[in-house]
Amino acid sequence: MVSVAQGAQPLTFQGNGSLAANDPAAIGTVSITAADLGLPPSQPADPFEFTLDFTELTHLSGGLDSVTGEPLPSEVTLLNQDGYPRGELESFALGGNGQIIGVFSNGLNRVIAQIALGSFANVGGLIRVGDNLFSATPASGPAIIGAPETGGRGTVSGGVLENSNVDLGTEFSNLIIAQRGFQANARTITAADTVLQEAVNLVR
Repeated sequence: MVSVAQGAQPLTFQGNGSLAANDPAAIGTVSITAADLGLPPSQPADPFEFTLDFTELTHLSGGLDSVTGEPLPSEVTLLNQDGYPRGELESFALGGNGQIIGVFSNGLNRVIAQIALGSFANVGGLIRVGDNLFSATPASGPAIIGAPETGGRGTVSGGVLENSNVDLGTEFSNLIIAQRGFQANARTITAADTVLQEAVNLVR
């Protein structure tokens, strides 16, 4: 609660919308004490006083012309805006830290979801279950879930295709070994067939 030095008085306006001349309520001193603010009375500058000047106030939104004193046309003017209009989700982007950022039609961007990653104390202890999937085992320990780029976890990449994760040199070597093994087996079968054919000829 605040008190006005002159007390509560109405403001009187003239027909043109301006404040009546010499209106005693046009200028008033407002006094605020520490008790009004819930503070101990020992606070400095008690009471705090300031003056309110209503001499330029009119009951018309357009005010008065500074030259003629006539009322100006009324209009609504936006002085400031501290929010955003209603928006709809238009697209989204994926950050390296796993955050899914929504892009809205009002120009606002907001985090709408978070992707988590799991790490293991012993990656070598995971067991392969097929289709490029692995399963935790007692040797690997349980999955430690957390956000990407934290705790030694990797990053998340959106809109990219993973390259082959095999060693081409090793795979070619394995292919050559398999081919040589097939050739050796084929020759063994050929040799056995030749021996059997010779045995048949001897019987004849």
